[in-house]
Amino acid sequence: MAVHNKKVALKINYNEEKLKALRVVLEQKNKNLDKEIENYIEGLYQKNVPKILKVFIENNKDLNDKNEED
Repeated sequence: MAVHNKKVALKINYNEEKLKALRVVLEQKNKNLDKEIENYIEGLYQKNVPKILKVFIENNKDLNDKNEED
């Protein structure tokens, strides 16, 4: 099934110095903070959202894609 690719921006408050340090360390490891956060959120989604709701979201996306093709 298709995966919905529309993204939204998240805004969080976090200690500036800690964030700078985290970015430096991740960069040294050839990692990207945004990608790491996306992966973490995806893990939360997979762990916490019931399968029936995931199926509903995927089916709704497929239906919307089909309607856009017509």
